[in-house]
Amino acid sequence: MKPELSQIDSKYPEITKDRLVEIVLQQASLIQNMQERMVFIERELARLRNQQQQHLQLKNTPDLQTNVIRPLTAQTTHQHTFPVEQTAANVSQNENEEESTFLKVSKAIFHTSWMAFVLALVIQIILIGIVSIGGMPDNFKPFLADFVNRLSWGFLVCIALTVGTTATKFRTPLMGLLGLLFAPVAFIAARILGSGTGQLLGVPPAPADGTSPIITGAIKSVQYGILGTGLGFVSQYSWGRALTHIGVGLFAGVVFGGAILIYALQAAGSAVPVLQVVGRAANELLFPIGCALIMFLTQSFSRLLPSQR
Repeated sequence: MKPELSQIDSKYPEITKDRLVEIVLQQASLIQNMQERMVFIERELARLRNQQQQHLQLKNTPDLQTNVIRPLTAQTTHQHTFPVEQTAANVSQNENEEESTFLKVSKAIFHTSWMAFVLALVIQIILIGIVSIGGMPDNFKPFLADFVNRLSWGFLVCIALTVGTTATKFRTPLMGLLGLLFAPVAFIAARILGSGTGQLLGVPPAPADGTSPIITGAIKSVQYGILGTGLGFVSQYSWGRALTHIGVGLFAGVVFGGAILIYALQAAGSAVPVLQVVGRAANELLFPIGCALIMFLTQSFSRLLPSQR
């Protein structure tokens, strides 16, 4: 150290040792300050990269196509904006969104299909159990034709409502409109398919119950229009969970299912067996509840609920 200082003294005689030490300390402090700034800059760059990745992942929000990042630096408080997505990236994002929507609709229809089958099967088993209270039936072919009727009805109605659940905008009115329009169509199609199955199995046609298919179809149209509207409304909120959906289905079943049951009893013109009344009431009550639960499960499996988006 001394030879070095002597060399410096001989080369710079005007610089004192104290001044030299002061300069060295200043340089060391400056280097340390620059290192701290580099660490801060690296931390800010990592934070900005994370923000950019988060913005790019939120593809379901169209407003994010104009997002900007506003980093704060240590030397200025001015905000600078940098575009996150370029034109090519926007085109790729739109294609991914369309593919994602198609996949969500496909998954929703798939889940609805098998759950509608399970619902029709469960209700059919319950109805057979109710009828069996008065004695085991000799022929199960009428129940098979009735199962085809119930399955086709549930499949068409639930699929129509499921298509409405995939809409991110106007979901409530769309589900109500689909329920209103497809309920009478599904009712008529189900009766045709059930009657055709009965003819293939050699089941004699059931005696007329006095009800008008037009009136019954109109009641079901209003019923599933209101059911679809209610389910579309509650599904947009985090509190719209399974019990809420079941409550909406219960309301539709009690009010409109009760109206259909009263109409059927009045149109019969004679006393109806108690077990037949109980079976009809169970069918009119359980199906809206089951359909509402299917809507919730389908949206959960397809990640269409607000808490899962």
